[in-house]
Parts: sequence; C-alpha cells; structure tokens
Amino acid sequence: MSQKNLKHAALMLLFVFINLSFAMGEKVFKLARGIGVGTLPACGLYLAHNSNKVLQDFSEKGDSITDESLQKWFKEEKEQLNIPNAESVLLVNNVPWHSWMYKKNSYVSLSDKDASVLSTALIDQARAEKNLQEISKKLKCLRREKANRGYIDSFLWSISDGQKLEDQLIRSFESFNKLNDLLIDQHKRTIARDSMILKHELGHIVHKDSQQNISKMVAIPIAVEAVSFGITKSSRKLFNMQQQPKTFLKTTLRSSSAVGAIVPKAIVGLTSTIFLQRQQEARADRFACEHAASRLELEEFAKFCEKLENSEWASESRMAVRFLEATKDPIHPAPVDRKEKIESYLPKWDREHPGDQKRS
Repeated sequence: MSQKNLKHAALMLLFVFINLSFAMGEKVFKLARGIGVGTLPACGLYLAHNSNKVLQDFSEKGDSITDESLQKWFKEEKEQLNIPNAESVLLVNNVPWHSWMYKKNSYVSLSDKDASVLSTALIDQARAEKNLQEISKKLKCLRREKANRGYIDSFLWSISDGQKLEDQLIRSFESFNKLNDLLIDQHKRTIARDSMILKHELGHIVHKDSQQNISKMVAIPIAVEAVSFGITKSSRKLFNMQQQPKTFLKTTLRSSSAVGAIVPKAIVGLTSTIFLQRQQEARADRFACEHAASRLELEEFAKFCEKLENSEWASESRMAVRFLEATKDPIHPAPVDRKEKIESYLPKWDREHPGDQKRS
C-alpha cells in the first residue's frame, strides 16, 4: 500500500473515531460525572464499614487485663468520674503498637510496657506507704522511750553502747524515711500521669467519639459532594453552560474536570475530617483537666505533653512548629498548645484548692 493510501486510511479512521465519539459523548460524560460524584461517598462507606469491622474484631479478640492492682485502680478512676455504664468500660491489652487508646466506646487499651510500669508503681507505692507507716511508728516509740527515761537511766544509757545503737537506728530510720518519700513521690507522679491519660481516653468514650468518627466517614464525603454540586450548578447558570456538552472538545474537558475534581474534593474531605478529630482530641484534654483529682495530675499531664515536643524545632516560630507537628501527628493538636492549655487550668485549681499548692 502506497504512502498516499495510508494517509487516506488514517484520515478515514480519524473521521470514524470522531463520529463515534460524538455519538458516545453523552454516555462518556455521564460516566465521568458518575465517577466524579460517586467516588468519595463510596470510599467513605468503605472506610466506615472497614472501621466498624476492625472495632468488632477488637471486641472479639480483646484480652482483659488480669492484674488486680490495675483493675482496682481502673475501677476507682471510673467511680471518681461517675461515667455512665461504667461497668461496661473495660481495661484490655491487645494493641501493642499504641500505648493508650479507646475502642468501640467500651474499651481502653494499654500496652504491655505501660501496664507493667503502672502496675509496678501501684504495688510499690502501696508497699512504700506501708513501710513508711511502720517506720514512723518505730521512730515514735524510740523517741518516746528516750523522752520517758529518768535522769539516772538517761546517764547510764548515754555512757553505754545502747545510746550509740539507738542513735544509729534513729538515723537509719530517718534516712530510710526520706528514701521512702522519694519513692512514693516518684510513683505518685507515674500514677498521676497515667490517670490523666486514662481520663483523656474515657473522655472519648463519654462523648462517643468512635461512633461519631464512623458517622463522619459517611457524612463528610456526602456534604462535600453536596457543596460541589451546588457550586457546579451555580457555575453552569453563571456562565450559561449547557447541561450536556455538544462537542468532542467540551465533552473531553468537562469529563476530565469531573474526574479530576475528585482530588480537590478528597483534600477538602480529609482536611475537614482532621479538623474535627483535632477538636475531639482537644475536648478529651478538657475533659481530663476538668476532672483532675490533684494539682500533681495537671502538672504531670503537662509534662507528658512537653515530652512529646520535638527539641529540634525549638528555634522555629509557633506557626512553623504547629505545621511540623501536624505532619508528624495530624490528629492531635501540637504538644506545645496542649501543654499551655493544660497549664491554664493550674491557676483555677489553686483558687479552688488553696490547700493543694505543691509544685514540681
């Protein structure tokens, strides 16, 4: 076949393709618009279904923590908060990749490491407080005996080895007392920190945040599509655009824009989801601070957030730090903001509890 005939054949094929495109243009545009409109809500439904399935699997596989000291502490914390259906909220342990988390509005999960640290603190604190009481009693007895001795007995006792032994024993008890105080203080700080983290997670449960998150996975894409539909309809009226494109070029452009709009709509949906989840986290922090049992709990919660800060960003501006923290953890507010918000409750605590002025 000559080169001239090849050119004629190519032109004929192009003509046939254009005719078919005109014939199928309306169907192609409808298909593209359907893909553009339906993708986000379909993804939202899939994510909601998958999240609900994960929560169900968690409830079936969740291992309740059997440590008596932890369960006793957990029960006391729930009673102090007076949360509804407290008996249905369980402390479990089967999510090793997360220290503390809430699930399905009835579970708080604790990692093996944190469970071990907290259990040790609870047991050792109880033991140290018991030792402190016993040592204090013995010191009082020794001092009482020393004060009740007569003059002659005191003189004879002072020149004997008994006096030296008694003084050594008192000094040993006093040193052990100070060490015990330090241990108790250290354990109290660990327990105070974990109590506030627990209250934060229980705040999620009280506000039913996991249910709201699943609902938002469906509602936000639908809301974004509704806004997008309103903007599209208004633009069509404003620019006097036909509902169905009539030319091949217009069909291609409008079909491409309908599919391409998925990206900005997804960004808007994701941004809205992150914003609402950050509000949930801030609300859980407020719940914890409003239900703090001591000034120490507020102080340790603020220190916990301070430790989350990245020291490499200390020289950056506040806005830069917030942006950098958001790239690392988009769900929670920046640790520096959380810390300042928690510390803002300290003056209020001091006013309402003038007897509890202990500072770290």
